[in-house]
Amino acid sequence: MHMEISDVSNQVLEHVMKASDEEFAKFSVGVLAYSLNINRFKLSRQFKRQTKMTLEHFLFKEKMNRAAYLLKTSHNLPIKQVAEKIGFCSSDYFIQKFKEYFGVVPGKYREFKAASFL
Repeated sequence: MHMEISDVSNQVLEHVMKASDEEFAKFSVGVLAYSLNINRFKLSRQFKRQTKMTLEHFLFKEKMNRAAYLLKTSHNLPIKQVAEKIGFCSSDYFIQKFKEYFGVVPGKYREFKAASFL
């Protein structure tokens, strides 16, 4: 599949949104570029030009949002498995990055979201 440069952000978004958590866990700029049949540097440059956000930052935000969704909906899934499911090799690193992004550790986030549904 070859794509028009003007469609980069839409193609990336569509590709990411269609991906299962297992597929998404393996995503990187290089993997996306390969699957979209475009040079990774050109993909990154065009994505940033169109969205004002780096592709790496977009993928990180999506990773954090998927983690938050899993924490809210999969109450019995251990934090370590949430981390693995979205592509973190270390649960400690995941916890650190989650806290930086949301301002709270994953376990507290889960407790807060569970309590807000009661």
